[in-house]
Amino acid sequence: MSNLSVEQKLRLIESMHEKHDNNHLVMKKRESVLTNLTPAEEEVPIPKSHFTLRLCVALLLFTGFMWLDLNQATIGNIDSTTILSSITENFQSNLFDFMDFIPYTDK
Repeated sequence: MSNLSVEQKLRLIESMHEKHDNNHLVMKKRESVLTNLTPAEEEVPIPKSHFTLRLCVALLLFTGFMWLDLNQATIGNIDSTTILSSITENFQSNLFDFMDFIPYTDK
């Protein structure tokens, strides 16, 4: 390559650029053909989360419970001890009340 003239080197570089541009155009045409043949991917809707709403409701209920407990207040016939006893109630005895409705199959 050292025995090439400057003009020959420039022509060689120009031809390389032309080939590169041509290859680039061919690739773009092929990509457009492929994208037209393949069906467009349908966007899957992202399910909306209601975490913020649930968190706000939980904080509101907790704040109400704390207010009832600190002020020894009642809403209707419900006070903080009624709420606390309902939360801590043992539901284990109610667990098997519906067992008669489950069919037993012997395999």
